[in-house]
Amino acid sequence: EIIYETILEDHEQLRGLMADLTSSRTPDDVREKVFKEFAVELEAHAGAEERFLYSPVLMHDEGLEKSRHGSHEHEEAHQLVEDMKKLDPTGQAFMKKAKELTKAVRHHMKEEEGEYFKLSKKVLNSSDAKMLNTQYQRDFARLKKKLAK
Repeated sequence: EIIYETILEDHEQLRGLMADLTSSRTPDDVREKVFKEFAVELEAHAGAEERFLYSPVLMHDEGLEKSRHGSHEHEEAHQLVEDMKKLDPTGQAFMKKAKELTKAVRHHMKEEEGEYFKLSKKVLNSSDAKMLNTQYQRDFARLKKKLAK
């Protein structure tokens, strides 16, 4: 398996959590649990992705700008998650931030799955993509465990 397939699977998981997070049908107590799970998944994904996709692509001149852009979007999402942690999950302010966060994350994933994957496939060969996938999965699992505490 190559890193792009794993990242796409992670994106699908995040999309499902975002749908539950922002659905008006999600009970408040469930929304709080969904947010915690989403925050852990998102942070672990972003961390592993920056280390094992962005960093290798960043080493190539043509990957510099888009890697920086992706990292910047990760930082913006991280800040929104931190803001949400301070809010009451049953309140309107929380829901407003949740919608802002999911909009930003969906935008980021769309760019990544299109432009960024296309660029990275030009600078990384398939054996690199397989090796990076192994490292990504290991780091993602480690970060998830650490963040879930």
